[in-house]
Amino acid sequence: MTSTVVHSDQPVPPFGWDWRVTSAGPHLLDVALMDGEDVVLKKEVDILMVQTEGELLDLVHSRMALIRSEAIAACSMSHWLKKNWGIEC
Repeated sequence: MTSTVVHSDQPVPPFGWDWRVTSAGPHLLDVALMDGEDVVLKKEVDILMVQTEGELLDLVHSRMALIRSEAIAACSMSHWLKKNWGIEC
């Protein structure tokens, strides 16, 4: 069992989703929303100008929030297309 410590001065990560953050180069990270071992959505994060751990967390968590919004919008659009036009995506 693992536990997570959240400090009040740090952003709360978007829990309830599976994420993978990997190195994509000397100054880049890949932030990916996962479904098991499959990548659902992935965004690159440039960390060249990051100077503190807090800035890094802010940047990665904001990218997670963007990915989450895109995934929800895509799901909503898919549901609307199926309901109104019978199109399955």
